[in-house]
Amino acid sequence: MSREDLIDVATGEVSADVVIKDGKLVNIHTREIYTADVAIKGKRIAYVGEAGHTVGNKTKVLSAKGKYIVPGLIDPHIHVGESYLTIDQLARALILHGTTAVATDFYEIFVVSGPRGVKFALSEGKKTPLKIFLVLMQQIMKLEHLGTYPRSEKQMANEMEGMLHWPETLGINEPPLAPILTRDPIVMKLIRSAWKEKKILVGHYPFSDKKKLNAYLTTGANSDHESKTEKEALDKIRLGMRIMIREGSPSPDLAKVIKILANHEVESRYFMLCSDDEDLLDIVRKGHMDFKVRKAIKEGIDPVTAIQMATINVAEYLGIDRDLGSITPGKIGDILIVDKLSDLKISTVIADGKTVAQNGRYIAKGDSRGTPTFMTRTVRLKKPLKPADFEVKSKENKQKAKVRVIGVEDGSLIRKWKTDTLLVENGRIIPDVGRDIVKAAVVECHRKTGRIGIGFISGLGLKGGAIACTHNHLYQNLVVVGTSDKDMSFAANKLADLGGGLLATKNGRVLDQLPMPFGGVMTNAPYTDAYHKLERLGSTVKRLGVNYESPFLTLAFITLPAIPEAAITDKGLVDVSKQEIVDLIIS
Repeated sequence: MSREDLIDVATGEVSADVVIKDGKLVNIHTREIYTADVAIKGKRIAYVGEAGHTVGNKTKVLSAKGKYIVPGLIDPHIHVGESYLTIDQLARALILHGTTAVATDFYEIFVVSGPRGVKFALSEGKKTPLKIFLVLMQQIMKLEHLGTYPRSEKQMANEMEGMLHWPETLGINEPPLAPILTRDPIVMKLIRSAWKEKKILVGHYPFSDKKKLNAYLTTGANSDHESKTEKEALDKIRLGMRIMIREGSPSPDLAKVIKILANHEVESRYFMLCSDDEDLLDIVRKGHMDFKVRKAIKEGIDPVTAIQMATINVAEYLGIDRDLGSITPGKIGDILIVDKLSDLKISTVIADGKTVAQNGRYIAKGDSRGTPTFMTRTVRLKKPLKPADFEVKSKENKQKAKVRVIGVEDGSLIRKWKTDTLLVENGRIIPDVGRDIVKAAVVECHRKTGRIGIGFISGLGLKGGAIACTHNHLYQNLVVVGTSDKDMSFAANKLADLGGGLLATKNGRVLDQLPMPFGGVMTNAPYTDAYHKLERLGSTVKRLGVNYESPFLTLAFITLPAIPEAAITDKGLVDVSKQEIVDLIIS
């Protein structure tokens, strides 16, 4: 299909392949809603208006009478690994909810499998109706001193320099603040390369210091998804930062942040909706970008404004608006037919001019090759773990010890430092399950170093047993939280034997699990099967006392030394503000 073909259809010389008739077009450019047809030739839109002259004998006519015609939705910032799905299965889940494009960094796959893993994921994405744009995973840089990656940072930096030239690469994701402030040459080199290539920098600023915010913005990282209040968003947008309002599984911030549009005279076209981290349970139960649009409308946002924040605003920011973001001649035919605008109930999803989902059923054809062997058997321990490997020994012969504790809270990514006094038995500091203080550990599981970082965590609610995962931020090591050393060693060994995934155990027995044999970060199960396994696993974890919406995402985030205040890696406890390892025992 050529541009000449589109011209021929628009003038009526050639018939369209598909015509959507008599729908209520949501025009996100003029903010109007009016009756119109949409004619498509090949992948692209050829005509918008009264399109009877484009209908021929072979034209497929879709009636949208009484329904709304809306652009396909775009997620500007999502870590697709949090779904635990292969790209083919993720596409199936997202397309059903009207998401036809995403920008992601594939950092989980990159950390474990390098550029060839990302290249494979992109190639798999091209076989699906979901358009995937790459933003390079710079947030992993300059954190090697705090945790262990499968490869050196120098090697990963060189790999990213090469990936910057890939046609799928839009830019850099989440440039890290600390090395920017110290003018780190490796980090700044990639940023300069992005500038030279005219690539975007998708920002990440979960801090309040305005001097540092100004300094961060000078790099060109002019968007942010970390605002949790309207004041944070206002401070950033006043400096030209585009705001991605996050509504993710571990951090649902939309209701608080979106109040800025009602309480301040700010331009809504500089706001976007995004997921950041969203698990499969929420995608299936609530929806994806369609859910965020619905929630924005529920919070008082005009429906067209809410749709703009998931379509044209995103496309313009990402620089893909020549092809996506609105229903206009020449753009790709990613279109939703919606029964009711206020709840965005989608009856038909069209991608690349073809119907790919209808009435909640995915009907696109695919030919996924599965995942190659180089992405398997990546979880490797130096040796089987013993309960003694998880012991925390007191420095002195005391009956009690004052320790640092990581405080977590459901619905928040922020981990707070706490201090508490724990009992010492036979020279070992023990958790206090009755006061909701249990043990957490991160086991290095790629290089067979045998390194284990151990600490204590509160707020999780675990009453017995252990839960463990190999999908986490950023190092993709094995994380385990438990009420006893015996439970923790058992869980860690079983998860390594499984090849990675999510797991819950108690008293020497596996209660439930979701295997993730591909890099320890993706399951090979169809998304419907994975959903039911996750649902069952969630119920199991709740019986152990953890009543969190996304318990394993919370577990994953305690390893991230880029969000305040506290983290834990295989090298120990991390003070995020100081970017250094700190002692577990205070006295």
